[in-house]
Amino acid sequence: MSRHFLKRVVVAAAALLVGSSSLAGVVASNATTATPPTAIGFDISFPQCSRSYPGSPGFGIVGVNNGRNFTTNPCLSSELHWAQGAANGAPAFYVNTGNPGPVANSSWPTHLSTPKPCSGENSTACSYDYGWNAARYSFTAAVAAEVTGGSSSPGSAASKAPWWLDVETANPWEARMSNYGPTVSSHLNDQSSLEGMIGYLKSAAVTSIGIYTASSMWASIMGPSVTAFSSEPLWIPGPGSLITAQGQCSVPSFIGGRVAMVQYPSLGFDGNVKCGLVTTPVTLSVPVSASATVSDHIVVTNNAG
Repeated sequence: MSRHFLKRVVVAAAALLVGSSSLAGVVASNATTATPPTAIGFDISFPQCSRSYPGSPGFGIVGVNNGRNFTTNPCLSSELHWAQGAANGAPAFYVNTGNPGPVANSSWPTHLSTPKPCSGENSTACSYDYGWNAARYSFTAAVAAEVTGGSSSPGSAASKAPWWLDVETANPWEARMSNYGPTVSSHLNDQSSLEGMIGYLKSAAVTSIGIYTASSMWASIMGPSVTAFSSEPLWIPGPGSLITAQGQCSVPSFIGGRVAMVQYPSLGFDGNVKCGLVTTPVTLSVPVSASATVSDHIVVTNNAG
C-alpha cells in the first residue's frame, strides 16, 4: 500500500537452547539488541507494478487487490514470487476491505442460505456474506497467482501465509456513505462485513489474520468501543523512520490485543518492522538432569517470532 492510501497474526514462537548443563530461557530484544533481518520488510501492491521491487527484503507482504474488493492486483503473481524470495521465505498477503451496501452494488449477495441467510436486504447477515465472498474472491486470486508461478501445491502459500485486512476510509463503508450512515446499524453492518472476511479465511485454513488501520479511520468506520476484533493483531502506519516505528511497538492497540507490526517509509517504499515481545520474559536456568524427565510443554504468548 502507498503512504497516502493506507493499507494491512504473527505466529508465536520460542527457541530453547540446550547447553551441557543448563536450558537457557528466551531473551527479549531491547534498544541495544540488533533487530533481526527477517523482522524488517516491505509491502507492495498494484502501485508498484510498473517499477522495480524492493531488494533483499527480510519479509514481503503483497496486496491481492487492485484497490477495491472483487478486483485483482495485475502483477500479483510476480509480486508473490518476490515475496517468496525474501529472507524468511514466507510471503504474506493483505486485502482491501469495505462494505458499500446494496445500493448500486452488483456484488451484493442475494438469495443466499450460507454462510448466513440473506435475501439481498441491507442487514448484518448480508454484510457478513458480502465480506465472506470478498475474502473468497481474494483467496482464489492468491491461489491462481501460485498456479501462474508454477507451484506444485497451489493453495499452500495462501493458507499458510499471514493475511492482513486493510481497513481504510478510502474504500466504501456504509458508516461513511450518505445512503446509510453514520448510524448504529451502519457501524454494525461494517463490523459484520469484516467478520465475514475473517470467517471465510478461517474456513480456508488460514490461521494468521490481522488488521491494518489507523485509529481515526477505525473509529469512523467501526464506531466507538468495538470489542469484536480485540483478539486480532494490529498493523499500524504513521511513523517516519525505523527508530520511531520500533517505538510504536509498545503502544496499546486501539482495537485490543497488541500491535504486531508498524509501517514506515523506506527507500521509496512502505517499510515495515515486526514487533517483538510485549513484555520482557524471565530468564530461567534448568539443570539437564532436572529437565530429562520434564513432560509439560512451555507455552509462550505475545511473541512476534
